[in-house]
Amino acid sequence: MSGYVSKEEVKSLFGGCVAEEYPSICKAVHKAIDCIPNADVRENVHGEWIEVTDYKDDNEYRWHIICSVCRHRGMFEDDNFCPNCGADMRGE
Repeated sequence: MSGYVSKEEVKSLFGGCVAEEYPSICKAVHKAIDCIPNADVRENVHGEWIEVTDYKDDNEYRWHIICSVCRHRGMFEDDNFCPNCGADMRGE
């Protein structure tokens, strides 16, 4: 999330000497910052589907796919995202 800054970080950058000389302006700017809606931001995680083979009795085997990030068992190899952790499976 390197491209995102918190409201508190913006407020602290605006503070300092401006707050000492112009407290009413600083207070108004802080109120304006608080009015900005919060964003639902999380880091973008990339993964890939890994093919796994399970062996059963009588030398029978079956294969399935799992997420390389959370090891959740996937349903379809062409799914773009892991249904469990949300990892992006479309490549980097």
